[in-house]
Amino acid sequence: MGASYCTVVDLADGYSKQGLDPVMVTEAALDAARAAQSAYNAISVIDERCLLAAEESRKRFATGAARGPLDGVPVTVKDSFHCEGLPRWHGSAVHDGLPVSTFDSAPVQRLREAGGIVIAKTTMPDFGALASGVSSQFGVITNPWDTSLTPGGSSSGAAAALAAGVSPIALGTDIGGSVRIPAAHCGLAAIKPTQGRIAYAPASMTRSAGAMARSAFDLETLLEVVGQSDPSDPWCLPGGFTAATWGVQRVRGMRISLLTDMGYGLPADRETLDVVTRAADRLASWGAQVRDLRLDLTDSDFEALDLTFKLRVLAELDSAPKARRGYLLDVVKTWSETARRTLATESTLAALAVEKARDRVIAATADCDVVLSPVLPVPTFPADQVGPCVDVPPTYHASFTPWFSQTGQPAATICGGRTAATGMPIGIQIVGQRFRDAEVLRLAVLLEEALDVDLPWPCLADPVGCHD
Repeated sequence: MGASYCTVVDLADGYSKQGLDPVMVTEAALDAARAAQSAYNAISVIDERCLLAAEESRKRFATGAARGPLDGVPVTVKDSFHCEGLPRWHGSAVHDGLPVSTFDSAPVQRLREAGGIVIAKTTMPDFGALASGVSSQFGVITNPWDTSLTPGGSSSGAAAALAAGVSPIALGTDIGGSVRIPAAHCGLAAIKPTQGRIAYAPASMTRSAGAMARSAFDLETLLEVVGQSDPSDPWCLPGGFTAATWGVQRVRGMRISLLTDMGYGLPADRETLDVVTRAADRLASWGAQVRDLRLDLTDSDFEALDLTFKLRVLAELDSAPKARRGYLLDVVKTWSETARRTLATESTLAALAVEKARDRVIAATADCDVVLSPVLPVPTFPADQVGPCVDVPPTYHASFTPWFSQTGQPAATICGGRTAATGMPIGIQIVGQRFRDAEVLRLAVLLEEALDVDLPWPCLADPVGCHD
């Protein structure tokens, strides 16, 4: 058995019983990473030093001194993270990748301390500004389920590598849906936790590191490792994440709000609505109280949020060397430059409008335990496009995810079904109240098991073979 479609639990069990070897598993993961780079543009850089870490893991298992369930488990981390000794482009040719990072970001440190084997960094679009996989540095990142289609973004390569079987877990980042959206496109599980649950630098009130995996159960294990406080993030939460263990009996009486229309953006298609409704029906069958929810957000709310993102892009662009600014992806440049002449007062008014919209979302969801919604209104679109429509801003289609970053609430994604015509995955978003990450992930695990979506994972040819 190789690493290709093992879970974290599979690997930990195999190592402890001496049936699997961390070095052999890491070698297979490296082969798969190289193949995923060739096939999907999923990998930004391989870290060959991972074999030394795998040898140390092998020694720990041989002496009964394993560090826990992630010891010896291959993992990828998004290009946006700092990994000591590796280049960081932040998805864009505007940056030259040099100098290499001199430290590990806090979540990467936690992985290494737990014995996780960082094998590679994964690709992303310019500055993480798109909900698709188009990058001036890495080219078009594609979906292993169908390479003509997008893997989503901005944790594009992370999702593609997971779906292709490079590793069972990955680290991404999320400010508007950047782990949830690619997870939905690629049939994965992901969580953007309560803001501050994963320490991350530079510290932010809306940007978060996020956990990604092929199963929600593995997300619980991963978040227990990386969901820790760290001095590098002055706004992170104290303590650490602990997974819950309850079953469906606990769902009885839960207040579930079914959200199928944000008030703006593309309407959700029929197959997506059917998938989310089926999940709501399952929760109701367990005794949950399900009701419909409307947020009534508007295009004006989106425009204010969109302006704040444009200004963020311009700030990063203008901090780069002038000689490299022309390398920015054309569509990102065209979109962001419309904000070039924004006055300081206009910027402040946009930020205030976002805060007011955020507060309306908080108020509308205050009396429910969980919000259930689509991740995206449509399951997929072509890989070389930045969205399903060409006459709207690049993230206009990503309406269901960004406001739960603004509110700081934990939001998870699982695969709830597949399209009838092409078999592409359809994601479900599960949003909880702040600090209730364990509740959100427990529901994700229970729903994932109950819905039991058939996922014949795409297969990369590698020396150890693939298995479902």
